Amino acid sequence: MRQRIRSSIWTLTLISFLIFLVIFNINSFISGPLNVQNYQDRQILNLMLDKYLYLKGEIVSRYSYEEVYYVAKVEIEAADYLVWYDLNSSVIYKALYETYDETTILHQAQNQHVLEDPKIVLGIYKNEPIYLVYDQHIELRYSYLTKELLSIYYKEVRL
Repeated sequence: MRQRIRSSIWTLTLISFLIFLVIFNINSFISGPLNVQNYQDRQILNLMLDKYLYLKGEIVSRYSYEEVYYVAKVEIEAADYLVWYDLNSSVIYKALYETYDETTILHQAQNQHVLEDPKIVLGIYKNEPIYLVYDQHIELRYSYLTKELLSIYYKEVRL
């Protein structure tokens, strides 16, 4: 009987240790790189805020097409703006936050194409601010300024 209890305690200890190792590996190897990227993104945002003397800001999207670009919502003189900037914290474009019209672009994209669970991000395409509407099969780039369709990219479907 005593041997059985000792064996059960040893088994529970090993299982507990194994669970601890799995949780530790998930935290360090899966979410670790994402935490590093978020930290770097925040540093670039802070550099941009300091460089242009903006009061405060938060990252709205991170977009990578040929280069990495960011879009942040910043406060300038008691008004909210969207600011597109690059890795060097250089502002590329600035627009009042009120001009952000996600619902119109989503409706326009869904009327023109069949989209399954579409998502939308802001970015830069050919030095122009854009809305990127995408799902698992297609990417649509719309001009932020004119709301016109700029390009369509069909993703390769792998079976």
